Amino acid sequence: REIPAEAEEKTLEIIDKLVRKGWSGILKIGRPNEPVLGIPVSLDRVGISMAGGITPAAAMVEKGIQIETFAPHCPANIKDMKKA
Repeated sequence: REIPAEAEEKTLEIIDKLVRKGWSGILKIGRPNEPVLGIPVSLDRVGISMAGGITPAAAMVEKGIQIETFAPHCPANIKDMKKA
């Protein structure tokens, strides 16, 4: 994922609040205009590597493992989510 470099500070604050409440999944947060885990980012952007999304599924398919994915019909409000 990428965010605008100007949003880096606010994004880090939000991520910190989520982590303190038990949310996780962030693997690495880059610096503006620098690759994250070897993946380049766009100009004036910050890269964020996250567990989740379709990337893990794509890696399994590349290894020949059949999977099924599900996309929700609409975004869920984080306030409605519960810690497992």
